[in-house]
Amino acid sequence: MPFREDDEAAHARVDALAQEVQDLKEERDRLLAEREAAGKQEREAGGAKWKKEKKAKEKKERNEKKKPPATPADDASAERAGKWAGWIVGGVCGAALLGAIVVGVVQGRRADRTRKAYDAAVAQETATKQRWAAILDTEPCSRRIRLDEIYARPAMREEGMRRSGYNASQFIGSLASNCLDGPARLLKDPATTAPVKAALAAWLGAETGLAAPVKELAAYLKAEDWKEDDFRRASTLRPPLEAALLRRDEALAVVRRDALPALRDDLRARSAAEEAMHGKDELVWRTEIGLLFWDVQEAATDLAEGHASAAAVHDAVSKLLAETTKAPLEVRRQVRTLDWLTGPIMSGTVLGGDELWNLAWVSADHLLGAMRETVPGLPALPPRPSRDD
Repeated sequence: MPFREDDEAAHARVDALAQEVQDLKEERDRLLAEREAAGKQEREAGGAKWKKEKKAKEKKERNEKKKPPATPADDASAERAGKWAGWIVGGVCGAALLGAIVVGVVQGRRADRTRKAYDAAVAQETATKQRWAAILDTEPCSRRIRLDEIYARPAMREEGMRRSGYNASQFIGSLASNCLDGPARLLKDPATTAPVKAALAAWLGAETGLAAPVKELAAYLKAEDWKEDDFRRASTLRPPLEAALLRRDEALAVVRRDALPALRDDLRARSAAEEAMHGKDELVWRTEIGLLFWDVQEAATDLAEGHASAAAVHDAVSKLLAETTKAPLEVRRQVRTLDWLTGPIMSGTVLGGDELWNLAWVSADHLLGAMRETVPGLPALPPRPSRDD
């Protein structure tokens, strides 16, 4: 019957729950027994450790009782030992500090010497470059002044003034030189020798004395004041100018004799230094050929002044062209730019007028004139100090 079957199932479930409860009780009893055993073991271990520590403490106390009592001597000895230890530690620390200071001072002095050496090398290089540029300016300036005077002389005569007062004022105004920076710098340069300085000082002094007479006569002509007195005042303005020109001519003669050869020697010395460092390179050739070209210009200026013959110009050009054949291609190219002047001379033509002027004064000198910023024979600078040095 269904009711009977349900009753049997319920009894089976009750029996299963009773068994599960019994199992849980047994598991609980097992865990409690394990916990009790672990606690007992821990207590026994702690007791052994406590006993061991107690024995060690008792032994230490017994040893302390066996020591003799401390005496004042022992205290003094301990105090001295402490002081010595303090002194030693202080000495070591002081020595370390002193060593650090000494190292810093030595490194600082070394860095200071490095910076000073570098700064001195830069200053020397700058001075050498400035001197080189000043020398390259000085001799051409002396020739330019002589050529300007050649062309100004006819304008200073009365017929020249009457022909064109304005043109005469321009030629006369050119007598006040504007190329004197080079000789002025050399005059202040400690490397310039006394004879050269004396010659340059006389030249610059003569230029100063020339400025006022030039300005006065040029202004008189340019303003056309001659229209009021028919050039009568010009006759009183010309003699002071003539006297000032004579003083400058005399000073330039001394410069050509005492200063220019010495300055050329300086150029050759730099070229020799370059050759010793790098062999006969383009800078050496430019200097050598450039000086020969200066000889051509000097001969042409002498011819324009009436102090030399056309043969002297021919010989100077011939020597220039002969030496140029040995030079590097770039130097030969620069000399070839003068073919329109040197060609006729080598064919026997005697230059005059503008052609002679152009030979004596080449506005674009691609030989020495192109080397103002390139100085031969400069030693290399030492390494630049870093900011940390």
